[in-house]
Amino acid sequence: MNYPYTLNMKSLKTVIQQIPKTGVPAKFTQGHLKSMGYKSTNDRRIITVLKAIGFLDGSGTPTEAYKGYRGGGAETVMANAVKSTYKELFNLYPNANGKDEESLTHFFATRTNSGERVQKVMVQTFKTLCELGNFSDTEQDFSEPEEDLASGAVVPKREKKGGFPLNINIELQMPPTDDPKIYEAFFKAMKKHLLDEE
Repeated sequence: MNYPYTLNMKSLKTVIQQIPKTGVPAKFTQGHLKSMGYKSTNDRRIITVLKAIGFLDGSGTPTEAYKGYRGGGAETVMANAVKSTYKELFNLYPNANGKDEESLTHFFATRTNSGERVQKVMVQTFKTLCELGNFSDTEQDFSEPEEDLASGAVVPKREKKGGFPLNINIELQMPPTDDPKIYEAFFKAMKKHLLDEE
């Protein structure tokens, strides 16, 4: 899958921040972008990003999400758009909006065919969009991760009385050892404290 990116994060942020302050164009084209003062060729991909997050349809027509961002709950609209666009990422990391750059780079590196430079701007684009959203007001996604990390384990979804399904991603970091008993004791402790039903 190809994730959106642009080369100028400052322009991306200011263009989106201007949405509530300007009229809704019939089509959000490169001409409209230039009329807003963004004439650099590096700014053209902003339209691609807006399409990817559902603010514009394929023809460049502003969507309900675009119009919703003009209202009082702009940050929540953005957070929902980001979580929808990056659903696979949020399935893996429910707190992806606060995840470190290394983990995000690993995600894009393993999900795309892009080179390091593009992976870097994919991360920066994602983080810029996250800065414009309020994720505390969005619903938690409790769907199953599509795969676990090579460095960690995924605790299966379980439901307790009066509760709700919960996924927990655990990243393990252990010093290398030739003693298999250390690993056996470690995973035995994990089973005892995390997997056994009460």
